[in-house]
Amino acid sequence: MLWTCETEPRSWWTRNLNLIRICTELLRTMSVWLTAARCPHYFINNCNLLDSFCNLEVITSQLMSIDETWLSAWFVNNYIRKCSELCPDNVSRLFNDVSTSMKLQRAVSAVVDWRLNTALRDEWSLFDTADLIISSNVSELPDLTVRSYVWWITELSKMDSRLLIYFNAVAYLQVIYIVSSSGFSDELIDVLATMSGLSVSTRHHINQRSSELLLIIATKLMKFIGMKSRGTVQLIEIEPRRIYTER
Repeated sequence: MLWTCETEPRSWWTRNLNLIRICTELLRTMSVWLTAARCPHYFINNCNLLDSFCNLEVITSQLMSIDETWLSAWFVNNYIRKCSELCPDNVSRLFNDVSTSMKLQRAVSAVVDWRLNTALRDEWSLFDTADLIISSNVSELPDLTVRSYVWWITELSKMDSRLLIYFNAVAYLQVIYIVSSSGFSDELIDVLATMSGLSVSTRHHINQRSSELLLIIATKLMKFIGMKSRGTVQLIEIEPRRIYTER
């Protein structure tokens, strides 16, 4: 596949978007290389991947016998049919008879349609679960340290930016809730500085008067959430960032 990327234009891959055709041609290329007992390594020069392989003739013969009809059946039986087993009975039953192209197309289309119709529900379920996990973890404030906060945002950024935004909002609100009742601790100031994109070392320059100002900010942030002109997360980041910078 990598070597074919070098030799074929982009249109070769996107023409008709025929996965079966692409895979069949790649397998034929491999059979040619097997016949010659030479498969050049893509990254290492002068390295033949087939130096120590045996029974190349048998493998080549099997590959040469693969055509689009055979490979289509393989995909149906080993992939699409397994996907259909996750569908309702009225959809999966369509694969009991795929003896013609029309019947196969109808069965595959039914799987695709079912998946499209359930994708939004599955996404909602995923986010609902993420909501519960994030809320329950953040509510345990002793576990919300600078280190754990960085881990959370790193992992969530790999999944979905919306989860990252939600986590930041919940984390801000939890910090505000604790500060409003118990005041600031060094750890909380470190976490808040990190959440606001500031260096943790800033905390060492915050005096008692600054802590009082930050407590006032926490109260103001709660009011900001109700504003409609800007996003919640953006709003709750503005004031701490400005005060830290000015101080």
